[in-house]
Amino acid sequence: MKEGNLLLQRGKRVLWRTGIFALISSSIFGCAFVPYDPQIDQGATELYKDTYVFLLSIEANRNGTSKSAYYTHKKFYNDAAARLAALKLRAEIQSTPKEQEVVKAITNLQAAYTALASTDRMNGLNSRTLAEFQNSVDREFQALLKKEAFQKALSGG
Repeated sequence: MKEGNLLLQRGKRVLWRTGIFALISSSIFGCAFVPYDPQIDQGATELYKDTYVFLLSIEANRNGTSKSAYYTHKKFYNDAAARLAALKLRAEIQSTPKEQEVVKAITNLQAAYTALASTDRMNGLNSRTLAEFQNSVDREFQALLKKEAFQKALSGG
């Protein structure tokens, strides 16, 4: 009888530990898991490349002036806004309330591109504005692409 009691107590401890482990695992991986989306990964990478080319062309053509060339750049701003909107839509569809890192990074990118376009329209772009924008988008694209790489690794991709 005593041996049966001891076995029952051990069984309860094992079940309790297993339950705690399952609860922790599901809260870390299960509930907060967002599947890898190669279209977000590829779209963000392409937009980053296009942005870098855009910034290089501005620097090359500026000739020391900060004169506004907004209307020359407007197509780029509109294209970036549309691409970010599409990426955000995909991220929002796939994300859970607990998992909003990708959506947040895209929202921050939208704000940075909007601010750059607004500054360009009002005052033109100077070296300081371009450097601040580049730092901002570097940080946000890095956060976004790191998260996508993590999701890719979790999904076995």
